[in-house]
Amino acid sequence: MTLSFRPLEPDPQADADPVIALISDALRHFQGAAHRDLVLAHVATALGRPARLSPQGAAEIIAAFEQRVGEGEDDPRPFRLPFGPGSHRWALRGAPQPPPTLTVIEGWRWRRGAQPLT
Repeated sequence: MTLSFRPLEPDPQADADPVIALISDALRHFQGAAHRDLVLAHVATALGRPARLSPQGAAEIIAAFEQRVGEGEDDPRPFRLPFGPGSHRWALRGAPQPPPTLTVIEGWRWRRGAQPLT
């Protein structure tokens, strides 16, 4: 499986609100999608703080994100939850989405006494 990233276009809504601009910049830094904690740490660094925001500051960033989460391809809001509601994975609207199903390759070993096929 090969992953390919396409460049993300600037979001005009992000320029209107500085908090949304910080979230968008953080997600762009992580190629369009990242765990919420990484985004919060990146925003804290951008604000010149240690890699941790106060609980009030984190709640403000989370609330701003949640107000602008879109659903579906046609929704114009800038952010998405690629793994569904309740997920802490944040993404920009144009970011690559995860595959709809994950395939698991199971490891196996020879049973005792079994002969490999030749």
